[in-house]
Amino acid sequence: MHNKDQITKEAVIEPTRMHMLSNEERLRYDIAPKERLALMDEDTYEELVAVWAYACLKSKYKDVYRIGGAGDKGRDICAYIDLSQDKYDLYQCKHYKNALTYSDINIEFGKLIYYSFIKAISVPSKYYFMAPLGISPSLLDLIKDKGKLLKNKLKSDWNTKIHNKIIEKQSILLAGELLDYFDNFNFEIIDCISPDCFIDDLKKEGHYYFFYFGGGINSLPSYNILVPNNVAVNEVAYIKHLLDAYTEDSSYDITIKNITGSTYDKHFSRSRESFYKAESVAMISKEISPATDDEFEKLKNDVLNHVGDTYDEDYNSGYERVKAVTKEASHFQVKQNLLAPKIGSNELRGVCFQLSNEDKLIWKIKQ
Repeated sequence: MHNKDQITKEAVIEPTRMHMLSNEERLRYDIAPKERLALMDEDTYEELVAVWAYACLKSKYKDVYRIGGAGDKGRDICAYIDLSQDKYDLYQCKHYKNALTYSDINIEFGKLIYYSFIKAISVPSKYYFMAPLGISPSLLDLIKDKGKLLKNKLKSDWNTKIHNKIIEKQSILLAGELLDYFDNFNFEIIDCISPDCFIDDLKKEGHYYFFYFGGGINSLPSYNILVPNNVAVNEVAYIKHLLDAYTEDSSYDITIKNITGSTYDKHFSRSRESFYKAESVAMISKEISPATDDEFEKLKNDVLNHVGDTYDEDYNSGYERVKAVTKEASHFQVKQNLLAPKIGSNELRGVCFQLSNEDKLIWKIKQ
């Protein structure tokens, strides 16, 4: 018997980032996706398969679990269609240097049959093999045609090659009720996912692909958000701070209604353009960053620290302050940030207005 305490069951809610590439590796473009798969260690590959099931197959699965430990009963990843009904697909990950062969995995078939026979696990709706280099032609021949050839092969090999490898130091012969169960088992559930389809799914999802495969600057998405004619709801705070700064510099109140044609008109237009340039970078960041580690948030914090001394200097008006601070921000050297290739002086000025939109940079001198 297996001790249940040996089993670890990790729910995939937001996938772990333990094995994601470093920033430097992500920006490399000279390693092909399949080569990346081959270079991964076994644990990283299994983590990536869990990420794929979680992120790319959301419409199909409600829960995804990684099963590990000595008592996993031949299960790596269980993706539940309905957890309450114990309806799930099983993904078995095999990270070998060559394409997967029958001899690599015949024991796994034995575990599936035996453990479902004794009701230690339920039979999955589908049983998929995942391998970086796919499966061999001979294995493909065995599992196609509803698994008839695979069934015959397993039955022939069971009592000579499989019986003593399912559980350590035990022999489980294919006879009696187990043989009856084997004969009636649905081998059509056994299938494989090709590495090409696997990679293509992750590319389409985009969010995690960059963190496991990299791809260089050109793999980063691009956005170009047009500045709306009228001030949008998401601009209200920083626009107010700008108008306050203009009013403080002027002899009369500057408002949205009278700014056109005023001394501050061009600065106002450039500021809105910069805000949306930064907003475009923020959208890129959402595509490539895990929810808990946003690269744009890092950039905002870095810029805020960089302009701190300039912001705190003495000024006659908020207008003088906003010009000085955004000028200083435009000279900031972005380092150790994945967004660096997408950031220029205009985007950096826009980061200041993003910060102002959060009331972290308020231009008006006399509060």
